[in-house]
Amino acid sequence: MGKVKICVLCITSVVIVALYWGESKISNRYAVNNKASGKVIDRTNQGTNLPDGTYFASVRQFPDDTSSSAAPLPYEVPGRTCSHDKCKQKRHIIFLKVHKCGSTTVYSILHRAAAKYGLAILKPLPGRPSFYPSKDLNYPLLHVRKPTFADAAYSPNKTYDMMIHHMVFDAEVVNAMMPKDSFRIGIVREPFSQFKSAFNFMSMKSKFNITSSNSLQAFFQNPYKYWNMYIRRSYNSFIRNGMMYEFGFPDDDMKIRNNETFIKQYIDYIDNQFDFIIVNELFDESLVLLGRKLCWKVHDFLYVKRNAGKYTPEFKTEDDPWIIQQHKAWSKADYHLYDYFLTKLKKTISSQGKDFYDELASFKNALKWVKGCRFENVIDVCQKNGPETKVSVRCVKHDRRNKQN
Repeated sequence: MGKVKICVLCITSVVIVALYWGESKISNRYAVNNKASGKVIDRTNQGTNLPDGTYFASVRQFPDDTSSSAAPLPYEVPGRTCSHDKCKQKRHIIFLKVHKCGSTTVYSILHRAAAKYGLAILKPLPGRPSFYPSKDLNYPLLHVRKPTFADAAYSPNKTYDMMIHHMVFDAEVVNAMMPKDSFRIGIVREPFSQFKSAFNFMSMKSKFNITSSNSLQAFFQNPYKYWNMYIRRSYNSFIRNGMMYEFGFPDDDMKIRNNETFIKQYIDYIDNQFDFIIVNELFDESLVLLGRKLCWKVHDFLYVKRNAGKYTPEFKTEDDPWIIQQHKAWSKADYHLYDYFLTKLKKTISSQGKDFYDELASFKNALKWVKGCRFENVIDVCQKNGPETKVSVRCVKHDRRNKQN
């Protein structure tokens, strides 16, 4: 009888240890630091020695909770200054180039500024368009796609000013390669629009061998049928929580991908890590605010849209409410991400004064004629009238009559 009791106790102990080990494995993998250090560390196979101040974001410690998270606070945006005012321009920039969010246009703005101001860009290895490891085409897991030193043309003896190519965000690696005072910029887009654009741009209908004339309807009737059949994770990564994925969110982990609490905590982490998130649907407003935060000239942000996708006829039709609902369930984290930063941006805009709206109107007007004026011929005109600062943008064309437009 005694041996039976001992045996039962042994089995029970083994089960408890196994359950604890399984849960702690999730916890150890996704450790989110507090605001003082601000890192998410993939701690798989790294033991249990965690840095001070960490707390875990896991299913075990944070059961699924559908209650609303704290409302986002607006950005702190300084007023516009003229050149004679004290305003230190920020030249160290990290831009997370999120697919199909208008990110190529932002990239072109930053790249032009780098050339203008003589800034050094940290680039991927020669021959690569992004920081994605080339071997990731053969691996299905998210963590192998995050950048490493080996994926960048990086030298520890050089200081880099900008990091603006595609990557899956990893704070630990980025922090090690870029200056500590780097200003971090992200970008988001309305999730269903971003999904359609990615699905179309990545030619997923062809890759999934979908023959239906309504490829999105066919996909959402059995999404895992198509998701699991395609091993090249580099493509289908961008059609489920595509934006959150590039912010480093562990979309591959089935246990936490749809966990409301983990999603909200991860968005809080993003808010802590990034100084400003551009919202595609409020693109011009975002750029004017960003210009103020960076203390850059207004004309530095003038742009011509880049890499705008051309939709096939089936993607131009009116959106099907059923497909949208399926997508909301499929990419829950992306909707949380977008709603949070859209709210944050709208709060920021509503708190601005008249000078912001005047500057925005001038900026939008300048965009209408920018194609006919070389960027180097665009100037800011800044006028100081008491406490008010008014900035406008003009195109100066030098012809035989020295005419100003």
